[in-house]
Parts: sequence; C-alpha cells; structure tokens
Amino acid sequence: LWDVATRTPIGELTTGHADDVHSVAFSPDGMTFASGGSDGVMLWDVATRTPIGELTTGDADGVHSVAFSPDGRTLASGGEDSNVILWDVATGKPIGEPLTGDTDGVANVAFSPGGMTFASGGEDNVILWGLDRDDWVTIACRIANRNLSLSEWKHFLGEEPYHETCPGLPRP
Repeated sequence: LWDVATRTPIGELTTGHADDVHSVAFSPDGMTFASGGSDGVMLWDVATRTPIGELTTGDADGVHSVAFSPDGRTLASGGEDSNVILWDVATGKPIGEPLTGDTDGVANVAFSPGGMTFASGGEDNVILWGLDRDDWVTIACRIANRNLSLSEWKHFLGEEPYHETCPGLPRP
C-alpha cells in the first residue's frame, strides 16, 4: 500500500496470496480492500494490512478482477472460468449462483454508480447485468408462469414471510 501524497510505501502485506495478484479494489468507505489472484479472493483491513477473510471461488485458474458495489455490501469477482460471483461482504458467502455468459474468461468487473447495473467483460464482449430485485422478480414470474411454492420460498428466501410475488398467477 502506498501513501498517495508522499508516494512512499506505508507498509507491506506480510501474509496473503501465495501466488500472483491480478486485481485490487477498495470498499467505498476505504476501510477494506479486496484482492483477486491466482489463488482466489481475499478481504483485507486497510488500517492493519491484515487479511480479514478469504472467499472461495472454485476457480482453479484464478480471479482476474474484483469490484465493490457503491454501498460496499457486495463484492464481484470474475475469472478465467468465465463466471462472475457476487459476494455478500459481511458474511463472505456467494449471493446466488455464479453469473455465466462470458465465453473466454472474465477480465474486468464493474458496478454502475447507482449499483443497479453490473458489467462483466471478457476478451470479446461486455455483458450488462440488471441487479434490481423487481426486475428479477418480473423475469422469474414470466419464466415460471406461477408463484413460488411454500417449499421453494423457504429454500430460496428462508424465514422471510411468504407472500405472492407474481400477482394474478397461480400458486402451485
């Protein structure tokens, strides 16, 4: 890490990645940063320069890019396996299944300033992902053509009280 004003190092990271680091990103509050490398993703405490979490990506070929959402609650990682994983920063757990669509690996990931759109870029394309919950619900209702069953609700939404998500469509 470097002091930007003096252009001098402010200390080394004494532990962490065992191999190459490909990308780093600071959280919006500046208290945390993420690094993505050949051996996965790590979260760091900026003040102490010590790791505070390791996120298991399952990407044996490495992570090429990491980015925080504008509110700092979500981290995105993209790598050689062509998947994008959205992470809950507080828990270190993935949010849903990996996003797929890039064909030659994910070289870059970025959130829009409002956080409702996310972009992933590979060698030959850029994919824009909508992250607005209401948009996802509308798409899911159109595909399923019904509401979630109670068991599906519990599986995907846990203890959140059940309610119809697809007005006018049948319950299973």
